[in-house]
Amino acid sequence: MAASIVLVISGEGDGALIRDGAKEAARLLGYPNEPRKISLIEAAYLIYIGNAEALTEDGQRLTFRDVISIALKRSAYAWVLFEVYYDLRKRGKIPVPGPRPHSLLVRRSKKALRYSHYILVLEESRKLPIEELFSFVEEAMHNQWEPIVAIVDRYGDITYYSMRPLYPRRAR
Repeated sequence: MAASIVLVISGEGDGALIRDGAKEAARLLGYPNEPRKISLIEAAYLIYIGNAEALTEDGQRLTFRDVISIALKRSAYAWVLFEVYYDLRKRGKIPVPGPRPHSLLVRRSKKALRYSHYILVLEESRKLPIEELFSFVEEAMHNQWEPIVAIVDRYGDITYYSMRPLYPRRAR
């Protein structure tokens, strides 16, 4: 059985163009309108679940592994981002790529009108400047999203941490 969604991935771009099946892609990804372009992580998800096939611009077929390899050339976090994206999908959440690299915005369901969570995806052994973490939490709070850090360990297990700013009281 052929996949109902056909994606075209260029060697230069940062996403996948939808050649056929935009309506089906919108339904599966939870978009209110038919998208013309999706992220490589969303493309990898659609291929992984068997609802899409990917092609290069010259028509060569790409596998799931090929798409992840392309994504890894663009971001060292691509694999862990895919793992968290897939985990959230299995839990019935609707993730989309976030405003920062290796981040996701999440709606609780397809019926939810706004994003409720902002997830920063990290790898267990990779360092992160504390300023970036503070900035992430401030951005989430400013937009009324719950800040979550998802840490993926070397075995692929994911731990989610809810973040809250802590303002110490002044001594009297």
